[in-house]
Amino acid sequence: MHHICHWLDGGDTAVENMVLLCQHHHLVIHHDHWQLEMIDGLPWFTPPPWIDPDQQSRPGGRPRVPL
Repeated sequence: MHHICHWLDGGDTAVENMVLLCQHHHLVIHHDHWQLEMIDGLPWFTPPPWIDPDQQSRPGGRPRVPL
């Protein structure tokens, strides 16, 4: 689990302030300057500028499977 607003910054350890990440993506969030926010109860990820210069937010969740 990952705190959206870190507990050192006053974030609660509550479901509303947590997102489930695998170990790899948890490390990516902490070390590669991605931003995470909740919008309407869903996680949105904003990449660092060297990945996306416009820093467009992307919804989290399962990848779409082509039909």
